[in-house]
Amino acid sequence: MERVREAVAPAREFSPDAVVGIGGGSAMDVAKCVAVLVGCTGAPAEYLSEPGSIPDSRTTPLTQVPTITGSGSELTSFAAIYVGHHKHLLDHPSARADHFLIDPDLAATVPVPTAAASALDALAQAVESAWAVAVAATAESRDTAIRALETLLPPLDVATGRGDFADPGLRAELARGAALADAAINTSRTTAAHALSYALTARHGIAHSTGVPLEELIDRLLRMHGLAGYCMPRRDWQEDLACSRASNNPRLLSPDDVLTRTSRGSARAVMVGTTRS
Repeated sequence: MERVREAVAPAREFSPDAVVGIGGGSAMDVAKCVAVLVGCTGAPAEYLSEPGSIPDSRTTPLTQVPTITGSGSELTSFAAIYVGHHKHLLDHPSARADHFLIDPDLAATVPVPTAAASALDALAQAVESAWAVAVAATAESRDTAIRALETLLPPLDVATGRGDFADPGLRAELARGAALADAAINTSRTTAAHALSYALTARHGIAHSTGVPLEELIDRLLRMHGLAGYCMPRRDWQEDLACSRASNNPRLLSPDDVLTRTSRGSARAVMVGTTRS
């Protein structure tokens, strides 16, 4: 929250023509807060509890440029803000960027452990969007999540065998899969398994990535309620994903939103997009 206050204050004083977020998830989340709150007068913390007081539209354009693959902030309409160990969200449609630039080469110098945690974060987002049953989840978001998994798993398998992310083609495929996962999670939002990782990161410094596997989470919850040994009925996950639990029309990632251009052969793919309401 302190970083948000430090960034919003000068922005209100100088009224920038545009805001550009460059970096990982935290940097892009701060950029969201600046773009959304620069035209507001209250303290930034006020809008965490009362997002309804934020104007429906903003006049300051926002562009996001991620330097790591997997945070998802460049495509989502919410920003994670920590007050002490407690995570809050600035959750508002205007927090979603007007434009974004995804260049896998910007992640070329990210340390391997950080790159691995970020890639696993994208994988976790895809898994959670695939199994999500909340009202926000849709057939479209689940389909996007499955496509994200199909895109992410092959390069992750290769990276596991290599022990690094040095191959430009591998980074490009991870970026594509992560963008799909980001679009899916923006609709479905996170589930309990992912939410548990926030406290682990804030309190213990554990890299934010995969949270807790679903079966382990269920087992722990059953034990907490004195139901150890209870056998939960199993269903075909494909049947779950095929159902339609919601009929709302989400904001989707379409071919018009992401334009793929290739330079230096197939080694480098740059995705440039414009998000629309």
